[in-house]
Amino acid sequence: MVKYTVNERAYALPLLHAAKYPSSEVCGILLAEASSSDSETVNITQAVPLFHHWTTLTPMLEVALQQVDLYATKNKLEIVGWYVANENNTDRSLNEHTIKTIDKISRQNKNAVVFLIDNDNIDLHNNKESAILPHIKNGGQWQHSKSSFTASSDFQLTNVDTFAKVRGLISNGQYKDLVDFDIHLEDVSADWLTNSKLHGL
Repeated sequence: MVKYTVNERAYALPLLHAAKYPSSEVCGILLAEASSSDSETVNITQAVPLFHHWTTLTPMLEVALQQVDLYATKNKLEIVGWYVANENNTDRSLNEHTIKTIDKISRQNKNAVVFLIDNDNIDLHNNKESAILPHIKNGGQWQHSKSSFTASSDFQLTNVDTFAKVRGLISNGQYKDLVDFDIHLEDVSADWLTNSKLHGL
């Protein structure tokens, strides 16, 4: 059984993205250390925010994926997954275009994963439950990996203080500095690949 480790940056950025655009669907890419497709441990180290406007715009998605893939290769990383926060706060399902996108990723990486964001717990006010609900493919279907980020889970955080750190970032409004690919399309100087302006991560 494959185990997944998630560092605080890869955990925090999807939540900051969703916090910045609470009334929109947001999505992005998850990156892991290279060779994750052949390993029994997948180390997810980075999240790259893509969209809050054009979440179903295929040409823009293809452009973004190509740029992320080039960035990943240069930094000895690879695309391992997708994250999404649905527009409806109570919607905990994977929509059709999310499934199409992650199916495409899984054809390149058999250990692909989806992080579905629980909008009701985005600020991690319930510190016993993760705001990220990982889904992995099982029997041809994408299924929620239950009890995520607990001692018995296949998903573990590399830093035990991650929940507290993310709560602090959200309460301090750090999400305002987050840049996604949509913003980059309007301002090419916007650093959407590394989000270097996000302090504390």
